[in-house]
Amino acid sequence: MPKGPQPPKSTKLPRKLPEDPIARGVAIKGPQGQKRPADVTQNAVQVMRIATGQEPETGRDPGTEANRKGGLKGGKARAEKLSAEQRKAIAERAAQTRWKK
Repeated sequence: MPKGPQPPKSTKLPRKLPEDPIARGVAIKGPQGQKRPADVTQNAVQVMRIATGQEPETGRDPGTEANRKGGLKGGKARAEKLSAEQRKAIAERAAQTRWKK
């Protein structure tokens, strides 16, 4: 038996660390949402091909772009439609929800 104070035994299991997406081979998204290869070398090759014009650069999906445009103007259009009383009721409900937390 070892002498001296012993550290307390933990009954908790060690927390499982999240898996690395690159190790799992999951595609990583580029700055505009493009799917890129998870492997660093494959990604570098693809970026080089795009930069040299060997492979076309993929843009956003037209449907996604249309949804984005609608979302950008949606809040403003909705606010213009609502009456002052309706906006006040929505704001009060939102404030109550925030303070409830």
